[in-house]
Amino acid sequence: MRAIDKLCSCSQTFRTTHGCCPSPRAALTIRQATKLTGYSEAHLRRLAKRGEAFEAEMFGCNWAIDKDSLLAFVQRQKESDRRHGPRGSRS
Repeated sequence: MRAIDKLCSCSQTFRTTHGCCPSPRAALTIRQATKLTGYSEAHLRRLAKRGEAFEAEMFGCNWAIDKDSLLAFVQRQKESDRRHGPRGSRS
């Protein structure tokens, strides 16, 4: 079991479903968020450090990113007029 799977609202902001928390929120690692969104790990770390794009907390040297706020951020970027999002393949 990874360290992030052990987090609980009893002691931390992000939690997983293991019985003691009434309303769990899904937390993602940087790698999981990269696979979900297509953004690079470096870019997600940069956004997490800023704390403006989505909810994220650092536990030791690992980031826990709130899935709902990350997906809301991605949706806001898609709806904006500026070019945002993961880079496509370059030909």
